[in-house]
Amino acid sequence: MADIKNVAMSINKKIYKTLFGKTEPSSPNIIITNISFIAQTINNFSCTSKISKGWWLSYDLNIKYRRYELLKIPPGNNICDCLKVISPYVKTLTFVGYGGGLNDDLSIGDVVLVDQYQDAVGGKQQPYTEKSITSTEGLYLSRIVYKKLAQAGVDIVDMEAKYVFE
Repeated sequence: MADIKNVAMSINKKIYKTLFGKTEPSSPNIIITNISFIAQTINNFSCTSKISKGWWLSYDLNIKYRRYELLKIPPGNNICDCLKVISPYVKTLTFVGYGGGLNDDLSIGDVVLVDQYQDAVGGKQQPYTEKSITSTEGLYLSRIVYKKLAQAGVDIVDMEAKYVFE
C-alpha cells in the first residue's frame, strides 16, 4: 500500500512541476487566482517574491511574516485540475477572483468572504452565511436570470466557487 502512495505522490510531483515549475508548493497556505491583475497586485504586497514558471505561474510570497504560495491559473475549469494536484499539500486555501454582485448593498471592489455556495443549475443548496454566492456553468446574459437569482436571496454570481467546495 505504501508503494502505491509513493507512486501517486511521485506522479503528483511531476504534474505539479509541469504546471508550476517545481515539484511541490513552498507553503501549505495556498492562494489561487485566475486573474493576472489580482496575481500581480497580491505579488506587489509581498515582502519577498520568487516566481516559478511551468505552464502556469507560482509565486512564493512572504506577507506579514507568513509564507504563501500564490498560484496563477488560467480561467475556466482549470481550477479542478489545480485543486486535485495541490490537495495533498494544502493547509489553508484562498481563492481570489471577481464575482457579479446582485445585491444593492454590494459595491464595486467589496471584498466578500464565502464559505458556502449554491449551485444555480444543479440546485445544490447549503446554508448561507453572511453573503450568498451561486456558481454557474457559464455567463448568463439575460437580466431575468439575474433577477430570479436576486429574488432567491443570492448576493453574488461566479463560475469558480463550486469547484473549491466540491
